[in-house]
Amino acid sequence: MHHLAMLTPCVLLLVANALSTVRWGSFALLTFIIPSTVELIHTDDVLKTIQTPTFTAESQQNLLNNLSSAKVNHLVTMDYEIYGVIEALNPKLSVTHTWAAISHEKSIALPNILSLSVNKHLIVLEASQPMIYNLRPSEQQLTAEAKKLGLIVSPISEWSGARLYAISKQ
Repeated sequence: MHHLAMLTPCVLLLVANALSTVRWGSFALLTFIIPSTVELIHTDDVLKTIQTPTFTAESQQNLLNNLSSAKVNHLVTMDYEIYGVIEALNPKLSVTHTWAAISHEKSIALPNILSLSVNKHLIVLEASQPMIYNLRPSEQQLTAEAKKLGLIVSPISEWSGARLYAISKQ
């Protein structure tokens, strides 16, 4: 949706140009207005189907409550959708996002992410859809990789679509 929002001014300029230069300008205008209006009418229905732990205000508050209960001071994330959410809602919590490394290195980034997470908390989140920015290793994958690095992965809590871990040295 944010891509559509960025595209809107360009589309309006194109439409304005079409209206002034094309004989069938009103037809060109309708080809943009009708589909966009239909899309906007159904937006709420589509948004209600998204079930991720960071999408709705309620799920974001639940995330913050769980982080607070676990006494998280520094959180390492492996999910693009959480980018900016925690910082906006709790500016005092230190957050390190690793989605950029994941987008380039995929699962090869996991050892570096675990090393970065020592004495911090690491969160694994369910995404709304598969994206190159997200990494969702299982607890077994985390534990196996951590063992190779001489680290311990301790499960802290789990709730709808999210798993929180503490990472420490052996």
